[in-house]
Amino acid sequence: MSDRAKHCRASCSVTSCPFAYTDESEMIQNYGCIPTPFEILAMRVTHGKTWACHSEPTKPCLGVLKELNSLGVLNKIIDTKLITELDSWHHFTSGTDEILEAWLKTSDNTVR
Repeated sequence: MSDRAKHCRASCSVTSCPFAYTDESEMIQNYGCIPTPFEILAMRVTHGKTWACHSEPTKPCLGVLKELNSLGVLNKIIDTKLITELDSWHHFTSGTDEILEAWLKTSDNTVR
């Protein structure tokens, strides 16, 4: 495990979930430890990959499943290999602009 991955793993907590929309989660995202919510949505919509819950990596992140549902996107698991902060998740984050555009068109896009 790389030093960055060790630091990220040590820094993560329940409140650092990207879909918690907390100062801590934004800080961890800015460190590059975890993707942003839009990158996670792009991962799923563009590449069929589902982000894992970082506190329980064998289960999908409930935040992303709820967000997909609010966007009217199928929120079932397509690829059973869940993506974690230890994976090369950067390879699956293209399509962020399209996700942002779709999210902004929804009726419930208030700042959290």
